Amino acid sequence: MNKRLLLVSTAILLIDYVGICQQSSSITSNTLDFVQNREIFLNSAMNNPTQLTDSNKIYLDLIVHDQWSGPAESNNGLFVKVENGILPHDMSSGLVIDFKKHGLFKHRSIIGSIKKGLSIGSNSGLDFGLNFGLWQSRMDVSDIILQQPDPLIDENKEWTNSLVLDFGVSFNFKSQSFGLSYKNIINSAFEIGSYDYILRLNGLIVNYQGFYSLSDSFTLSPELLGCFTSESNNAVIACRISFKRVITCGLLYNTNDSFGFILSGIIIKRVKIGYYFDINNEKVYNDQTVGSHGLNAGFIFN
Repeated sequence: MNKRLLLVSTAILLIDYVGICQQSSSITSNTLDFVQNREIFLNSAMNNPTQLTDSNKIYLDLIVHDQWSGPAESNNGLFVKVENGILPHDMSSGLVIDFKKHGLFKHRSIIGSIKKGLSIGSNSGLDFGLNFGLWQSRMDVSDIILQQPDPLIDENKEWTNSLVLDFGVSFNFKSQSFGLSYKNIINSAFEIGSYDYILRLNGLIVNYQGFYSLSDSFTLSPELLGCFTSESNNAVIACRISFKRVITCGLLYNTNDSFGFILSGIIIKRVKIGYYFDINNEKVYNDQTVGSHGLNAGFIFN
């Protein structure tokens, strides 16, 4: 029988034995990563809304991602992102429309972001930001062939709604930024009987980002994140190097035993393309690893 169907059955019938659900009747086998590697590279405002652009341009990005290795083809989707810093009074805004599948669930969301900057000196300032929106989830087992109808699954194919609310603050000094954010202030769970599938974790993110000019042509951007939830803690180290702000290459290491890489470039004046991949070395089934990759197309408007 399909392993994902077995996961549903064992999670509910043998829950005390396998230890997935404790007395709280919460199941975390389909929980999204608290911080996703691709968002660090391509959508950092979802980790801290103060990382919205300060540029007086409008950026439109389309990102399509899929799972390229591993036993379960269930990590794919796309999202569209718009950011700009053209609002008055040192404000920036953004909007993300996201569709993804992860494990046994499909998700779709629309999330707005806003940032306000305050100057507190000639070389320093504070930024405050909010992410807010609507998140919908539903169980999707369309690729599982059942021997007979299963009411547990058939009755739980409707979209459930939850609100998205994140808060972030950052202190900026010269070319460095120190941030603190609380992500997923409102919990998201999918109820099946007396059990809850926890789909999004809430927790705290501490981050540092720097921008250093190595020469007239090269710029280095290191980034560190500390991620703290009730389930686990991990750290992320990322570094990007840009050539004349036209070609960018980045590497990432996540202490959850995953790695990431990105390469992007502006091919004509207002169009950029990029490719990224990440791989998680944690052994999931039959000693197989899980990896995903994606393409990014971006447009820049004055």
